[in-house]
Amino acid sequence: MSTFNVGDSVRVDFGNGMSHQYDNIGGLFIHDRMRELNKRTFYVVAVTDDALERYTISDTEGGNPYTWTFVKEWLTLAEPALAATNDPEELVTCHDGEERPISKCVMLTEPSEFADMYAPIGQTTKLVLSRPRRYVALLDDEVSDLIIEIHGDNLVRADVDEDDYVMCDGGSCEGEYIWRENATYVEDEGYYHEDDQGEYFWYHDGDDCYRTHEPLESGDTLAYHTTKDNGYVDKTNPDTLCTIGFEVEKEDGDILSRYSVSDLTMGWAREHDGSLDDDTGYELVSPIYDLFDDKLDSDMTDTTLRRHINADSSTACGGHINYGKRGITGAQLLKESAAFLPLFLALYRKRVTGRWSKMKVDIDKYDGCDRYLAFNVQQEYIEFRLISRVHDVDTLLWRRDLFRIMASNGGKSVAQVQRMMLDRRNVLHKHLRKMYSEERLLRLVCWYSQFADAMHDTLSVSKTGHGVMLDFFITSLKRVKKRISVGIDDVIGWAQEVSAIISRVDGGEKYAEKVKPLSCEELKFLGK
Repeated sequence: MSTFNVGDSVRVDFGNGMSHQYDNIGGLFIHDRMRELNKRTFYVVAVTDDALERYTISDTEGGNPYTWTFVKEWLTLAEPALAATNDPEELVTCHDGEERPISKCVMLTEPSEFADMYAPIGQTTKLVLSRPRRYVALLDDEVSDLIIEIHGDNLVRADVDEDDYVMCDGGSCEGEYIWRENATYVEDEGYYHEDDQGEYFWYHDGDDCYRTHEPLESGDTLAYHTTKDNGYVDKTNPDTLCTIGFEVEKEDGDILSRYSVSDLTMGWAREHDGSLDDDTGYELVSPIYDLFDDKLDSDMTDTTLRRHINADSSTACGGHINYGKRGITGAQLLKESAAFLPLFLALYRKRVTGRWSKMKVDIDKYDGCDRYLAFNVQQEYIEFRLISRVHDVDTLLWRRDLFRIMASNGGKSVAQVQRMMLDRRNVLHKHLRKMYSEERLLRLVCWYSQFADAMHDTLSVSKTGHGVMLDFFITSLKRVKKRISVGIDDVIGWAQEVSAIISRVDGGEKYAEKVKPLSCEELKFLGK
């Protein structure tokens, strides 16, 4: 028997405040527009479900009902209905033209073909939709055509692009639709949800694909991505803003024979990497560090760890760095760090045309769809894949300090970063001088300028056709020519080297078509 009857006066009662233990009952939710009705009195105009005690209410007897369904826990009896009279119950005209008692009907909503019309309760389905969250009532035979469920969310089909979702072929979401951005293609089966990696499928580095069986361990190393799949050791704290992590690739058989995997402590792990020599190669995977505390420095005092990092390497080795900032996505962090990206391209220019860390001129193409990019954008961080091998601990710490400078200067323009590189009083200039002579630093600024011109498409607004940033660089040469010895052929050679690199990367052909090469006449002020 229902708690309330048609005609009863009831008061909406969601409890004190905006939260309540009954906010979610049987798939029904209290949303903001319903909360506006709290403490007001209404009439029950329909019992929509006797068993679950769900009701439709109106602010006047026999008036247009609110389309939201209320349960008994959200209502309090204010005054029972008057004793039944001989008056017949109000009839309403339904979508099929038939008249029925209002208590046996429900009003249909968008996107139903018959929205704002009544239909028999037994012929309808009620759903809570996401994006935005709202209640809908549809005819039973409309639901499959109008509604799609994607990873637990009910959505209107017409509002979703078919390219944005896929059917999951295996794993925890088998037989369900999932968002394409959360899907990983597995060679053996099809699409799996990305969260199933390490449980239902694994990455095979040698084959450059995902499979449903674990890769074999090679030598005295853990399987590739063991640390990622099982969770990185986290050495940050609640106050951490910026995070950093390292992947240090090495090829040193002596280290593998001298130390076992268990000898590495401090939260670092030694993994197999199929891109390295099978007998001597390994990848060191670090914990997640707070970029600005000294835990990394403390860990570097461990002898075993230092020897692993100082070990031999080849040009096949890389030194990927993962950089994140709490509270923003990897894509947002890329935009914030945009003025520093040309610096990394200049520092590691020889790696941007290869297979593993490709450069794209258009910054919007670093969208996480291809992991083998110079800047591999993830949800919570950016993997700087273009960074070359780590020679030793000093190299690692120097790079960490470069990221500190970038993190402290987020949002700078390329012109500001170029000035930082040239200003002998600036922290960035001083830091680069620890590794580069003044002449080599000038060369780096030249390359930075060209990469910046390409990524920011400044050729069209450059009076010379060289690019705005390269024009600024040429002007700076006039100020330093007495202090730093550099020749005309040197500068032209620097510019030609990077112009050739840019022309070979994705989107670089437009730069190559537009850019005007430097001439001896323009650089005659150098005097030689």
